Amino acid sequence: MWLHYSLMLYILFTGFLLNKPLKEKKDNWRLFYLIITCGPLFFLTAFRSPNIGNDTANYIRIFNKIKENGISLDYRTEIGYQILNYILSSFD
Repeated sequence: MWLHYSLMLYILFTGFLLNKPLKEKKDNWRLFYLIITCGPLFFLTAFRSPNIGNDTANYIRIFNKIKENGISLDYRTEIGYQILNYILSSFD
C-alpha cells in the first residue's frame, strides 16, 4: 500500500512543480506531465505479478483459452473482450 501512497505524493508533487507551465497551456508541458504521471501507473499495472488480485488468474485462463481455441459464443465474457484478447494473443 505504501507504493500507492508514494505514487499519489509523486503525482501531487509533480502537479505543484509544473503548475505554472501547465497554466500557460503549453502543449509540450501537458504532454510531459501526462507521460511522467501515467508512466509509473502503467509500469505498476503492466508488470505486476499474476498472483496479485482476486481475478487475475481468471483473466489469464480466459486469455489462454481464447489463444488456443479462438473466439466462441460459449464463453461467459463479452464478445468485444474476446476480440481484444484474440488480437493481443496474436502478438504472443
